[in-house]
Amino acid sequence: MTYPIPKPREKSRWLNLSQGSLPLALARYLPHKQLKVVLTQDAEQALRLQTAWLFFRPHDTAVFLPDWETLPYERFSPHQDLVSERLSALWQIKSGAADVLFVPVATAMQKLPPVPFLAGRTFWLKTGQTLDIGRLKSDLVDAGYNHVSHVVAAGEFAVRGGIVDLFPMGSEMPYRIDLFDDEIDSIKTFDTETQRTISPVSEIRLLPAHEFPTDSEAQKIFRSRFREEVDGNPNDAAVYKAVSNGHFGAGVEYYLPLFLKTSWKRCLTISAKMRCLSLWAMFMPKQTAFGATSNRVTPWRRATKPIRLCFHSICISLPMCSQAV
Repeated sequence: MTYPIPKPREKSRWLNLSQGSLPLALARYLPHKQLKVVLTQDAEQALRLQTAWLFFRPHDTAVFLPDWETLPYERFSPHQDLVSERLSALWQIKSGAADVLFVPVATAMQKLPPVPFLAGRTFWLKTGQTLDIGRLKSDLVDAGYNHVSHVVAAGEFAVRGGIVDLFPMGSEMPYRIDLFDDEIDSIKTFDTETQRTISPVSEIRLLPAHEFPTDSEAQKIFRSRFREEVDGNPNDAAVYKAVSNGHFGAGVEYYLPLFLKTSWKRCLTISAKMRCLSLWAMFMPKQTAFGATSNRVTPWRRATKPIRLCFHSICISLPMCSQAV
């Protein structure tokens, strides 16, 4: 039996599929020469399908875009490892390296930074390259990296004389850059516990530390747009005062569209060359529950219209998808 992939805006009902045969059907019938986006009910299903996909298509790059795993507008920020994983996934999509993307529906509702933001704030360091440490420190701070004494987590850097330790976002390992005068002599991975170097590499990629800009211009835009979006005195809002002072505290991610003047993307429109397939028909209950959660905010926060500010309506996005249920 074959399971035809529906065309955009069409539905197809796949019956008699066991838990193990769904990944096989997807891997067999989704097109090869096109980015595939598979919308799933939750993160567990997305991870399960990602693992199975690589079994059937081992040469593909299967990417999972995780959720922040925080409740809307609570004063908690997503774990730095999650942000790192999300930025890595977005970069793979932007660069054309991803073959298939698995996205839980709740994640698909979140607004994403425009492609020029990620492209314009990503840079590379290579051995033999001339490097100005002062300029590098300034660029890293503008990109949202934390200057620390010892690097232990993604998004941190340390400088000791002619040695720079970096833990780039989207990287599994930190790197130690050894300078000879103003030239990069070597780049090596190192262990955060022992601080000993492990193996040399020729170049490293540096993604921004956040999904939103943190430089002085972005802070000005944030203050201006916050006053437009939020009723009342902005100085009564902790997040407004924190950003005005150059601090990006817990929960600031839910205000990310205020940091740029340009429109923020839907997950389903981050690439012009994509094919989307949704595996779950019951999106409305998910959106209703998500909306109810996001409205658990204090009175002054309610004025920010949480769903409109940070989340897309999944009902707007779904017509772009094929649906297999």
